[in-house]
Amino acid sequence: PPRAADPATDGDALAARLLAYLAQERPYRDEGLTIAALAARLGEQEYRLRRTINQSLGYRNFAQFLNAQRLAEVKAALADPAQREVPILTIALDAGFGSLGPFNRAFREAEGKTPSEYRASALADSEIG
Repeated sequence: PPRAADPATDGDALAARLLAYLAQERPYRDEGLTIAALAARLGEQEYRLRRTINQSLGYRNFAQFLNAQRLAEVKAALADPAQREVPILTIALDAGFGSLGPFNRAFREAEGKTPSEYRASALADSEIG
């Protein structure tokens, strides 16, 4: 007989699938992405995806999860010497932020500095190292 699904293992498997999908497809770049749409793309039930994001990955809610993905992309771009001349607004919009205000607030809250300060510091570190 089939075994009952272990919620911990099941959630970890979904978390791994979710993170792989995010890395490959970057759906968080869509400013209007909803948890329902993401669940449908993954072929999962919304409640399972929400539980995975909250419990397995440790995010407070879907918006915090999306912002974390977007911020990771922005930070990588800001630290990339090849993108030194790309305006920060362009990088933020490309990553899925809808406007500069929410982006700046989210960035400062996560990093404790402005995107410009982060870029200057990251590029200086890359030149030293």
